[in-house]
Amino acid sequence: MCRFRSTTGPYAVADVVPEFGMWLTFLVERAEQAGTCLLLPVTSMLSEHWATGQSTLEDQSLASLLAWISPSPGTDVAQAMADAESPDICPPAGPTTSPQFDNRDLAPAIKRFDAAHTAGDPVALAAAQAELRELIGEQIQPTWRMMWNAISLLRSVPEAPRAASRFTRDCAALTSYSDYRDAGGLPQRKRDTAIGAARRLDRLEQALVDFESDMAFDDPFVLADRRSVGEAFAGTVVAAEPGRVILSDSNRRVLRPRVTIRTDDPVRLTADTSLVSPHMPDSHKARIVSAQADGDTMLVTVEVTGGMGTPRTPKPGGVPALDQRIAYLPDPGWRPAAEFPASDSTPWTHHSPAPAPDADTTETENAAAEGWGHDD
Repeated sequence: MCRFRSTTGPYAVADVVPEFGMWLTFLVERAEQAGTCLLLPVTSMLSEHWATGQSTLEDQSLASLLAWISPSPGTDVAQAMADAESPDICPPAGPTTSPQFDNRDLAPAIKRFDAAHTAGDPVALAAAQAELRELIGEQIQPTWRMMWNAISLLRSVPEAPRAASRFTRDCAALTSYSDYRDAGGLPQRKRDTAIGAARRLDRLEQALVDFESDMAFDDPFVLADRRSVGEAFAGTVVAAEPGRVILSDSNRRVLRPRVTIRTDDPVRLTADTSLVSPHMPDSHKARIVSAQADGDTMLVTVEVTGGMGTPRTPKPGGVPALDQRIAYLPDPGWRPAAEFPASDSTPWTHHSPAPAPDADTTETENAAAEGWGHDD
């Protein structure tokens, strides 16, 4: 909650403290959004691309995860795992240090630092500070090396084609918040209002839908997973009408090609479902006309609705060809921003109660009086 710390008054902090808190809050909130590249846990990123012989909970330990993925040269996985479990070789990768280290090394060093500070001995104080820096450095350096090892491994993974667009959105969000702060924007709320929470949920849901679609486009294994549950399908084009023309409601001739795809997948998509395909240009759009069982397979008739050109100038490659292998999945599409009522139009059940006049503020005062180390 350091973003609420005051830079004036009896418990003033440096200007950078609330500013730092606001930026950390921005990063944490952005990290909740699917597909972001900001503030990602490296263990989760590694687990997306490498499988280990341990549980998901154990994969959250960077040391043990790297022991499976990238053991040190000349070390087998068993020895690397034993080293990962030793706090002397691989200290805990977090703010909580090993109890053995605390009792054996850190606590005595802190006592020497406090004694030197109390005595006002600059020589002893400098020595105690150097000792503490060395001790903490020894705890941090192994994790630092593992982080760069993990980054090196992740850089070896080919970039997904649609990652660039998500990175662009992250850059836009970062720039937008920077402009907001430059204009004197206030800190983020401690708790969202009812409308704010609804807007946040809407953004997160839309981001998740878009990200899942992007992953299915970029990763054939993700697409296979969606195919297995009927949320997508792939097969071979067994019939095609590339020149099919119909009359629109305005009595215009429009090109509406149809293709029939034979698939072994359990298609559970309904008629009129809008579709996109990772095997066609981005402008390609289609919809399901019908899906019928044909023995052990399914025949899905698809009508192309976008990206195929006009009757006079058909677009080359805009319509799946006969015998072509193709996959389709639902189009997440564009949707307008959801409309929410004004805050004063929400029912009383969605308003936060005002604090009572005699409310106990001891906790707030204690938080404001939090110490930030020695002044010198």
